[in-house]
Amino acid sequence: MSNDIEPLLPPERSVKGAFGGTLHPTVKGSERARQLARRSVASREAKRAATRADTDAVAAHLRRIIDAYPRDQLGPAAAALALDLIGRVARGEVKVRHAQDASELIRTLVDIARLEQGEPTSASVIAHVDASVIAARVAELQRSARAALAAVAVPADPSPMAPVGGDDQPAT
Repeated sequence: MSNDIEPLLPPERSVKGAFGGTLHPTVKGSERARQLARRSVASREAKRAATRADTDAVAAHLRRIIDAYPRDQLGPAAAALALDLIGRVARGEVKVRHAQDASELIRTLVDIARLEQGEPTSASVIAHVDASVIAARVAELQRSARAALAAVAVPADPSPMAPVGGDDQPAT
């Protein structure tokens, strides 16, 4: 970068920089200060223009993607990508630094697929059960278990010839 701004201060006010070069301090209101301010404004405007152009390019790219992929294909595409990623990780084609990296991406893709299908991404149940209801259910399960055991009861001293389950016919 060339120094096209002439220092308007006497050389005795100049300072040698720690890494080479000469620093020329400015005096408020001097012609040099105005030149530096104009250069700074031009630099900021150039950066803004570059950012604006970059933003416009990104927006145009997004519009092309939106036009290329219909919204109704988002769910199936996310599900397919999740399955493809799982397969590639399993085959070792995709190296995963941490298991959390792959699991977060897959979970996100599956959540997108579920949301697009109208399914919940998570579910929870809150149940309030009375102690008497629990006791009645346990008693019912106990009766059912006893009845099932009685139906297949094995004699205390089963001989190799005795049929299992009370069937009088010999096993063939």
